[in-house]
Amino acid sequence: MAIIALADLAQDPLRLVAKMSQYPHDPHTPRPKEAMALVLLFTPMFAHSLIENRDSAPTVLTSAIAHIFEPMLIAPGDPQRFLALAAVVDRLPGHGNGPIKDKQGYEGIGYAVMPESLISSTDRTISSKSLPKDAPETGTLTFEVQAMIKNPFFVDTNDGIAHRIEMPLANTIFQTGRNTTMLACQYISAARENTGQAGSREARRNLLFTNRLDLLHQKVTWPLKYWLEHDEVEHYGTQSMHIPLVPLTIPREVRSGMGNIIRETVSAEGKPVPASQELERAVSAYFRAERLVPHAMPVWALVSSRDAAEEMSCRIMERIKLLHRLPLEQTTPTEVQAFISQHFMDVWDTPLRGWTTIMWNAMFKGGARLHRVLSGGGGWGKKAGLLSLDPRVSVVQASEDQPPSFEFDERFDGGRSSLTQPLEEVAKEGEFIQFFAAFKPFRWSDWTPMTPDKTKRMLVLGAIPSSIDDIRHREPDDASLTNIRHHIKFFGVLSEKGMSIHSVLRNGGPSGDKECLRSMVDVPFAMFRQRLPADHLVSGHREIVPEIEPDDFDSSKEPEPEEREEVEAQTDSNKSETGSSKVSLD
Repeated sequence: MAIIALADLAQDPLRLVAKMSQYPHDPHTPRPKEAMALVLLFTPMFAHSLIENRDSAPTVLTSAIAHIFEPMLIAPGDPQRFLALAAVVDRLPGHGNGPIKDKQGYEGIGYAVMPESLISSTDRTISSKSLPKDAPETGTLTFEVQAMIKNPFFVDTNDGIAHRIEMPLANTIFQTGRNTTMLACQYISAARENTGQAGSREARRNLLFTNRLDLLHQKVTWPLKYWLEHDEVEHYGTQSMHIPLVPLTIPREVRSGMGNIIRETVSAEGKPVPASQELERAVSAYFRAERLVPHAMPVWALVSSRDAAEEMSCRIMERIKLLHRLPLEQTTPTEVQAFISQHFMDVWDTPLRGWTTIMWNAMFKGGARLHRVLSGGGGWGKKAGLLSLDPRVSVVQASEDQPPSFEFDERFDGGRSSLTQPLEEVAKEGEFIQFFAAFKPFRWSDWTPMTPDKTKRMLVLGAIPSSIDDIRHREPDDASLTNIRHHIKFFGVLSEKGMSIHSVLRNGGPSGDKECLRSMVDVPFAMFRQRLPADHLVSGHREIVPEIEPDDFDSSKEPEPEEREEVEAQTDSNKSETGSSKVSLD
């Protein structure tokens, strides 16, 4: 697997295909009986190449199959089946060791080889849902990532975790005439009448096209288990999630609301207050503290249980005290709340990398959900201080089964709703809500979420800002070959529409699988990553072992207090090694 990324100028996709690495196979040995699949990800600048031969296979797909599987086509054996799955996505990730523009993704082509069974045996197969001519829905490519995990919260299972990460496809209405573009083509190899010596190019079999389907949704099981069975690796890969948000408030209990509208929260004094009251003050204070001109700023709400909120408050207190190098002694809930309120603005001066770990722990281990704040604040009477949250927890929910959204007038002003289906509560009474903002853009140059380790396979799925204002005109040029970056053992998708994550603990409950996370993540530069393989074996069986990012830490020196806290956050999210205890929010 790899990504061929273009730094500047456009390229003929067939010339990029010629740069792809071939799938290794000894031409003197029989081909495997299992059909092989090639997953190709194109960015919009190459989408036009997929609309050639609408009743047949696009030339670029046939060329890619013939080039990558050439060692198998010249090998002896029975006819071989191949599948090419192609989708158009917004951007492709890079190794992340360049300037900030690298993190916004590349134009190019990504490719990965895997068994066909990991595509055709899923619940959304290439034959189960072909694309209607008038389909208005956004297409999605879903990656199911499985791994073993050792987690103190789930001590009664060793069966692992499965993340289903749904990535929306790019809008290709101007390139292909469809909202999104994804297709699958099937091939079979056929022997020539007069073949040369086995293993020679003269013995290469013909590649025959057999079927094509235009797709709307498709799930791909990331072939972690396949690689572990077929490659000499010692250990499952590591997973991490980076969500670059900084807290604006501490968690507050939800007092009242309806649907995706939050009306009241509980203040530090235990009294009900308008939901937007503390947030409005926090945003103004954030602008003053960071010396920013007041402007429209996206805000996200983290909705969580009491336990997850207590853990978050504990972490906030720890980070403030580490910043001031204060001891982390035991404190009462009242003292903790007073301390956080007094020093909360200091949180905005702490490094980004620690918060990304804390956010992931809250969501994955605490079941918290992330919602973008759509509107709110101000108003009069019953509509004063209301907040509207994006109710989505899935990418396709918006077009398939998104709950309707009431207007403020219909909710709290006595208006009669014309809606016929119930609206699920985004934040129930008794849950906790905390507000976050994205880190300042100029801090991104100090954060590298993807380490350029070419010895490990890496899958990266992430969200990036919209590029609608970043229109670049490119002309083909032979000199652009020097601008090609070939990221070997690297694969992934970057979407301008965000992504949704659904995580399930295998055999994690009395009735079987246990859902531990379902949330939208549309924060710019949020990224999920899995690396394979890790370097060691633990306790005689395979499991995920936390890794320290080389970009964040230098093993040759003693960690600073802030770095030491980050290590603790990654290795044990249930209990701080410094002795601090969980804080009750009562």
